[in-house]
Amino acid sequence: MVISNSPCYSKKSNFLLVIDMNANRSTKFTVSQIAGLLRMEGIVVSVHDEAVIAAILDGTINAAEKRQSLVEQFKKLNKV
Repeated sequence: MVISNSPCYSKKSNFLLVIDMNANRSTKFTVSQIAGLLRMEGIVVSVHDEAVIAAILDGTINAAEKRQSLVEQFKKLNKV
């Protein structure tokens, strides 16, 4: 799995967030574990998803804010 320097766009701040997973082996391992477990459950995990997970683990992205934005997207798409 290669994630090094994969781009991840942050909608809140409109800047390109670059995750260098080589800098933190613990994060890389944890992301691999999380992605592997999700894939075992049949959930498709993209490289972008892995970069977002890494950013949340490293504290670059606030998990609560990301969750809220996903809920809002769901509500908007499904007219809830």
